Amino acid sequence: METKQYTALPPQDEKICSYELQESYRMQEYYFGSYERFLRYVADTYNLEKIAYITGEHLSDYIDDLKKREFTLPEIKNELTGIRFWHESIAKARYKLPPNSYFGFN
Repeated sequence: METKQYTALPPQDEKICSYELQESYRMQEYYFGSYERFLRYVADTYNLEKIAYITGEHLSDYIDDLKKREFTLPEIKNELTGIRFWHESIAKARYKLPPNSYFGFN
């Protein structure tokens, strides 16, 4: 079942997807999958309706959730790469997401 908040998020990120990427199609798909999973998490957990309001706290809580679901460190880092890639494409993002080092990842 889709939440109201999550259904409000995809049209915003579809605009982001219109950018042409230098990455391969497979990598684009993976990055977008990472970002979509993250958007579902923040929509369901925080009732967030605008991707411009995503913060480092949201990312930190998502990392904790991934750890609880037994994602490995390389898997978490890959998720973060995809999330940051798309988040940096948001023209009016209010917050910059912190680097991996902020979370203790090298």
